[in-house]
Amino acid sequence: LGTNLPFDTLLQATQDVQPRLFWLSVSYIEDESAFVSGVNTLFDGVNESGASLVIGGRAITAELRDQIMMHNFTADFRALEMFARSLHPISGEPTPPRVHSKRSNENLRS
Repeated sequence: LGTNLPFDTLLQATQDVQPRLFWLSVSYIEDESAFVSGVNTLFDGVNESGASLVIGGRAITAELRDQIMMHNFTADFRALEMFARSLHPISGEPTPPRVHSKRSNENLRS
């Protein structure tokens, strides 16, 4: 949909489009209490429509996860893909995990 959209707009989009999965990526939160309230309202609307709310992004801390309602938290696109496949199985292989070469593992240690 876009960036920095108000929760009312997101909720209206879920009512208009009626997706089975709504993913929200959060990279910055200005007002945590407003965010928690907005996400929980969004969850209610998404849940009532029979869809799943999945949240991810670097701004979602463990503390915030304890305060917000969601169907799943995903740390990356692969986790999102696996959750989506659990809702709607499709043919084909899922994205395999990243395999780091020995060389890249050595770089991580230095």
